[in-house]
Amino acid sequence: MRILSVQFHVAYGRVGNSIAVLALNCRGHEVWTVNTVQFSRRLGHGEYADRAFKSEQVAEILNRIAALGVYKIQCAS
Repeated sequence: MRILSVQFHVAYGRVGNSIAVLALNCRGHEVWTVNTVQFSRRLGHGEYADRAFKSEQVAEILNRIAALGVYKIQCAS
């Protein structure tokens, strides 16, 4: 099964897309990720850096995936 996971991601730690991909891959699923925010580490565990993507950027990625014909996604710009 193909699964589209749209959520935040951490470079260090296991939350958000970081753990979702691992868990779903282990169950044999193909996972496509779209990150909405990139964090350096889990929140609440000291200092971290983050980068939030604009809604237009996320919508563009989702629309480009939809253009592949593998998903039917509609995003408002």
